[in-house]
Amino acid sequence: MNWNAIGAIGEILGAIAVFVSLVYLAIQTKSNTKALRSSAFHQVRESFSEVSLSMVEDTSLAILVNRAISNDPGLNAEEIIRYNYFLTTFVRRGESAYFQSSEGTLQMETWMGIKETIVIALRNDYGQAWIAESSSRFTKDYMTEIRMALNEAT
Repeated sequence: MNWNAIGAIGEILGAIAVFVSLVYLAIQTKSNTKALRSSAFHQVRESFSEVSLSMVEDTSLAILVNRAISNDPGLNAEEIIRYNYFLTTFVRRGESAYFQSSEGTLQMETWMGIKETIVIALRNDYGQAWIAESSSRFTKDYMTEIRMALNEAT
């Protein structure tokens, strides 16, 4: 066997090794993407579950949120402030879900369900006042999405 044949065999083996490495990397990337999406879904669900749990643990908060959603004109100044803090927390968590959805790490249908829930919380006089006062604290794209959803809901 001459040196040219040995060199050709070496090149073939090198090409096979590169191909196998690329296949391995593709499999690992796909696996990593699945893990990332699963983690994003879990994080978002956990975040919104904490909000629900806080209302279970504090019935006065649950009653306040229901009164605000129902547009109860009897909310006092302290209750309005409390509802505003609730909305800030709730809508901020929604912004995280929106971002993850727009980046492709969270399924669109998950974001759509969250968006519907946010619309319910904002589709009242207290929510509208909160948007007018607080929307600048959130990304422009996110608030555009929320405003469009509110317009479609009315």
